[in-house]
Amino acid sequence: MASKAKAPFDQPQSVGQAVTLSHFIMDNLLKAQKAGEPPQADLAFVINALSVACKVVGNAVQHAGIKPAVGSGDLLGVAHAESQTQTRTHTRLEILANDVLTNALKLSRKAGILVSAMENEPLIMSGEDLRDAKYGVVYDPLDGGSNISCNVSVGTIFGIYKLADPAKPTLADVLSPGRNMICAGYVLYGSAMVMMLTFGTGVYSFTMDPEFGEFVLTKAQLRIPDPPGRVYSINSGNSEMWDQPTKDFVRWTKMQSPQYSARYIGSMVSDVHRTILYGGIFMYPSDAHRHPNGKLRMLYQGFPMAFLCEQAGGKASTGTGNILDLQPEQLHQTCPTFLGCTNDVNQLEYFFANANAQHA
Repeated sequence: MASKAKAPFDQPQSVGQAVTLSHFIMDNLLKAQKAGEPPQADLAFVINALSVACKVVGNAVQHAGIKPAVGSGDLLGVAHAESQTQTRTHTRLEILANDVLTNALKLSRKAGILVSAMENEPLIMSGEDLRDAKYGVVYDPLDGGSNISCNVSVGTIFGIYKLADPAKPTLADVLSPGRNMICAGYVLYGSAMVMMLTFGTGVYSFTMDPEFGEFVLTKAQLRIPDPPGRVYSINSGNSEMWDQPTKDFVRWTKMQSPQYSARYIGSMVSDVHRTILYGGIFMYPSDAHRHPNGKLRMLYQGFPMAFLCEQAGGKASTGTGNILDLQPEQLHQTCPTFLGCTNDVNQLEYFFANANAQHA
């Protein structure tokens, strides 16, 4: 049976003042409940926990180069070897971001299972921490953290699933296709702190007002521009190792009139944020040697960003299918990632289909 389509969130009416994130969420969740949709009021607690945690992380990012953490030295410094996960050593700032996000979500008492990019295993709640839990949260605490020392914009990525049985959260609750997420978003720590958020009813942008310390609604029902900008974003330093369809697509962009521009920052949040606002395509393909299945993590990078792009009128693909339809089998599983405006992603998929047909 086809599920009932959700109505887009409205912008709450507010006279003489900005619409804050908490006002927006509570107003619209209550409206949805009154309209007969399943109650989701507890989701506001999870979003609030993420919001507060990201404010703390954003402040730490701004001060990382000038204000060492008490008793732990420079936040940009590399942590001790025991903090290594997934074959990579993290900076103290990344570890701080992970601790802040994890603690805030635990204290919300609404998250039954947490999956962090920084941890090898999930955190499954029990006892008092599980009493009111209804959701599973997956997150990358500080995407692009390896670039923080040169002041590149970084961010936090998150996705939220609903628990099948709140009394017994399991790994299966979050090892689920991205299409089953009920909410996804990211926070960009740049010249302004911006939260992009979707509940499957469009994309909403909130900007931190430093005067009041609150996220305020700045764009509702945000869409990738039409016509979109002609921009491709990829690490061209790996070009010799790309698969052939990706090489063919990039070559195709150079033959268009007007030509595409190349823009690559190396922080997924920053690159995808630009892609959503301007159009074009973001790409992180597989390569023949180092990342045969792609580098980006499916669960807490690919899925949330794909969800946002699709809700903004774009498309997300592995080259051969929709990222959101993938079934993850491991927490830190990777996949090739292509997302952006629909025309560009369709063109890329054409090159993959053509290559597959030639090898059939």
